Amino acid sequence: MERMAVYVVRILGRFLDAMLDMVIYFGLLLLSTVYATIIITEIPPISEFISAFDSIVIIFIIFTFISLIFVICCSVYTYIKFIKYSRQMILRVVLVFLIVVAALYVLNRLDGYELVGYSLSELFESTRFALIILWPALLIFLTLISFHRIGGHKINTHFKSACYEIKRLEKIQNNETQVYKDMYTVHSFSVEYARGIKEIKNLLIRGIDPNRFFDPNTEFSLNENLDWLVFSMQYYLFYGGYEQLEAAKEHLKCIAINFDKEYNINTDQCIHEILRMHNEIDIYFKKNNIYIARSIKFTDRVMGYLPQALLAIVLLVISIITKNLIIN
Repeated sequence: MERMAVYVVRILGRFLDAMLDMVIYFGLLLLSTVYATIIITEIPPISEFISAFDSIVIIFIIFTFISLIFVICCSVYTYIKFIKYSRQMILRVVLVFLIVVAALYVLNRLDGYELVGYSLSELFESTRFALIILWPALLIFLTLISFHRIGGHKINTHFKSACYEIKRLEKIQNNETQVYKDMYTVHSFSVEYARGIKEIKNLLIRGIDPNRFFDPNTEFSLNENLDWLVFSMQYYLFYGGYEQLEAAKEHLKCIAINFDKEYNINTDQCIHEILRMHNEIDIYFKKNNIYIARSIKFTDRVMGYLPQALLAIVLLVISIITKNLIIN
């Protein structure tokens, strides 16, 4: 019963950890739905084409259309995660957005005006369609880059939190209870450390493939070295004493200092610190006859697919609602 309680709390904790990302993705899904609705309702050829099919096919088309826009939005959101846009850049995008909206307003006001027997609105119909597609895209892009300006450093914030947890463990040791460890604090440290390493991996794949960078000493790829650090660090603190706490704290500082505010990396020192810490932990484990083994649990697999399953269900429901609202 105790083990089940711990697993349930851990699952709930991981769900809460993923809650922010899920809220963001649900927000992107709603933006994608609004974007798709605008395009379908404001561009008659598209709405007429979709209306010619049966209900099931219409739902499938809308589902596919929203999914495509959603994938593009998520890809843009993820790719620009570590790009710091200046205020000038944001102001330029805002200016372009206002120009597009103003041009679309003017084109909509051309109904009823004619030039050489042709309606002005018909002459600029293709331009109007292009602007209808462009202005929501600009609005979504503005939303994404504005959101990325909120909050602290996406990497160092986690390492600072992990360092705080180490200080809590040191406080216990300073009270002359060296043999005691707070398991909740060890877990909190491992969670924050894992988040920081995850963000490092996300940043590295912008420029290199971490699976193709190998350390000849360990015969691990850079990606495997990072995964092993995440897994082994919690046991390093669990088995270790004051010296290991100090080594882990120094490791966090050395990692964090290699990333500036613009997410540029001091690559040589960063890789050196990753491999150095990997080697230090490995030597400590061998010296003290400590053996650990990694395994992927069923709960980890379930939690890995849960966000995608929830998004797919919500997307299907939204597609059905959208079909009933915009298609007669």
